Amino acid sequence: AKTVQDDWEAANIEGMNFAAANKKAAAVLDQIFARKKVVRMTARVGKERHLFASAITPDGPLNYLETVVGPMPTKYVINGEPGTGKSTLVGKVAATAVEHGYDVEIYHCALDPGRVEHLVIPKLGVAVVTSAEPHVYPPDETDLVIDMNECLSRKVVEKYADVVAYDREEYARLFDRAVSFIARAKKTHDRMESYYVPNMDFATVGALREKILARILAYAGEVRKVV
Repeated sequence: AKTVQDDWEAANIEGMNFAAANKKAAAVLDQIFARKKVVRMTARVGKERHLFASAITPDGPLNYLETVVGPMPTKYVINGEPGTGKSTLVGKVAATAVEHGYDVEIYHCALDPGRVEHLVIPKLGVAVVTSAEPHVYPPDETDLVIDMNECLSRKVVEKYADVVAYDREEYARLFDRAVSFIARAKKTHDRMESYYVPNMDFATVGALREKILARILAYAGEVRKVV
């Protein structure tokens, strides 16, 4: 599935107008930062938390985007095919926020952990979320939608229409097959658990957990004293 998506992405990259994509990114940065009068650099660099808001489970793709970004007053929802710069835009906003001293929550793709998918800037009440399979986020009427497909050349899109259609279908087929294997693995795991769970001494496990936790907290206290 990853290889098929790479081919699909390569076709879109050929048709990308990167100048137009950069212009969209600049407009978003201006709305989030310049218009909020937070362009002045601070002495403190923001902290990054790297997390996941979605997962590929035995029941298929699952996400908690509504829980993560729903409470944010301002949401930018980015639409676009693979290779249209969605993750790049999210990364630019995250880097700018950190440079200006804002802590950020960066959410990675469960299918491709190296890819940045979503961003939350709690202090500004801003979320930037990509909406694409397998984690579609339907915007509401107050959300600001950014369509990166507008940066694609229609001529190139038409040139690769058959290839993209095939890749889309093959990607879905392979994705569903992968999920079926995960479901089979979960079924086997559950059967194995049924053998050893009745013989586990969970009281001893709990006591060991408390002992390890106490050691960790003791180490943390020593570090504070040194600092």
